[in-house]
Amino acid sequence: MRLTTYGSEYRIEVKHDCEKAIKHSYVVDLESLAASMKKLDPTIIESTRVVIIDGVFKVVTRPMRFSDVVKLFHQSEGKKELSPDDIKSIALSNLLSMIERVDDTTDPMFIEQWLKTLTTPSINKITEAASQLNDWGPDQVVKLKCRDCGEEMRVELPLNPVSFFSE
Repeated sequence: MRLTTYGSEYRIEVKHDCEKAIKHSYVVDLESLAASMKKLDPTIIESTRVVIIDGVFKVVTRPMRFSDVVKLFHQSEGKKELSPDDIKSIALSNLLSMIERVDDTTDPMFIEQWLKTLTTPSINKITEAASQLNDWGPDQVVKLKCRDCGEEMRVELPLNPVSFFSE
């Protein structure tokens, strides 16, 4: 829809982390991004993936939904910088949005409290299982060349519904 409405150029503002860097405007070609997009094959797509945590808990993950993305966007809306607590909260909400149930429990409040008790390896195991279900669509990271130092940098595109569908 973005290509049809605004054309293939998508402008983003980026400031590299090199010394004396300033913010520059870069153009990303959406046609090439779309051409390299990982396609979703409906004949082999899984709707859920199960992972066992600590040999006891059966966690059923699911792909992220558009409504989940919108909720996550609203969590950080209006903030110029995110605090460490904001980042933790968004990461937890992100993970929670991809968990259908833990054993027979579907209560998000209970699952959220349970997630807070897990070790990093357990969280990573759940995240990996959920992420495998979301492995389609455009690569949200592009390579750009810094105009200040010439170094190649990897930049995550702001592909949220609000910024992506506005000019």
